[in-house]
Parts: sequence; C-alpha cells; structure tokens
Amino acid sequence: MVSLVAEPEAGYEFVNWTGDVGAIANVNAASTTITASASCSIRANFSGNSTSPVGISYNETEVEELIIVLVNNERQSFNLSALSEDSLLTSLAREHSTYMAENDLLTHDRFPGERPLSYNMSPGDARGENLAKIPTRQTIPGPYLSLQEVCEWAVSGWMDSAGHRENILQPIFTETGVGVSFSEEGDFIYLYITQIFEGEYYP
Repeated sequence: MVSLVAEPEAGYEFVNWTGDVGAIANVNAASTTITASASCSIRANFSGNSTSPVGISYNETEVEELIIVLVNNERQSFNLSALSEDSLLTSLAREHSTYMAENDLLTHDRFPGERPLSYNMSPGDARGENLAKIPTRQTIPGPYLSLQEVCEWAVSGWMDSAGHRENILQPIFTETGVGVSFSEEGDFIYLYITQIFEGEYYP
C-alpha cells in the first residue's frame, strides 16, 4: 500500500482520480492510498476555482446548480419528488463532460481511462444519463447568453426529446449529479453538460 497525494497549483482544486482506479481506496480524495500488484496508469484531475472563459459571467458550478433546479422544477410540475444531489454522480458527470470537451465529441461512450456509467452502483439500482452541448452565444459577432438562457436551452431541449424527457420524469430516480465543462472550438465556446440520474429499480 502506497500513499497517493494530489497537490493542486494555486487557483485549482482536486476533482478526482481516473484511469486504473480499482486499486485506489478513494477516487474522490486528494490524499488516499493505492494498492497494486502490477503497473497501472492513473490521472489526477483538477478544476480551476475561476474557470469561466473571457466574456462569460458564470462558471461551471453555477451551471450545474441551475440545471438541477430547472430539472426539479419540471419534475415537481408533474407531482414528482425533487432529485437530491449525489457526490459520486456529480463526480462521474464532471469526469465525462471534461473528457467530451477535451475531445470535442458528444457521446455516451466512455473514453479510455474513464469510469463507466455503472461505476460503484448498488445491486438493484438503475441509472440514466442526459447529455447536451450548448453554445454560449447564438451568433458571432453577438452577445453571450446568460446563465439562465443556456441552462433553460439545455433543459428545454431535453424536455422536447422523448428519451431525455423520460429520464427527467422517471419516478424511480431520486438522486442526480451534473457535470459541466467549457470547450473553445473555433470562434465558439460550448458547454458540455452531463446529468446522471439514479434510483432503486423495482421490477
């Protein structure tokens, strides 16, 4: 057993470990231990405390929080209980959005070294996932959209899509996690958004 410590530089904070994480005691802890009998590849992921690109007045965390509020508003309008935020689901969602932004690709498939959607699921639980790629402005040149506008764009798009709507209004889901990452692609800045849902499945 070996101690494993991630030390972020000034202005950054530790997010999680990815890669061959099966030997790591706690993938969400900056200071943890690793037990391995063979070589393995792991990666420490960090996020900046102020990660907003120039011209944008909000950060990833604010988008994550508002997405949950808007999704819960939709659920409550159908007399469904609000989803509570789960730290593991948030970690998985942030990880996936980061990888999508790094690869300029919107996909449910996981990238090499990324934890699967089913990571650390309890027997009998079910998970669902919604993805979105939202531009931060509609035209260039043109003004940047507000926090409310980009979040409403994402959630309204999901509600207009049968599969995404089913996840949002699925009665068995009780917990959620949202992860967001900015991506600069040419003249546009996009938001990659992942929302993961979880609940106990009753056959």
